[in-house]
Amino acid sequence: MRNEDIGRELHISPDTVRAHVRKAMARLDADTRTEAVATALCQQLIS
Repeated sequence: MRNEDIGRELHISPDTVRAHVRKAMARLDADTRTEAVATALCQQLIS
């Protein structure tokens, strides 16, 4: 989903979504959202 769509779903601004995504990617040492999802799946952080 786009940041705007996520923000609308969660009732937060797209900038807040971007900040959360950036933090999650940094913690997972991922360069892209796709890499972050793949890493989180491998580490069983999400299912």
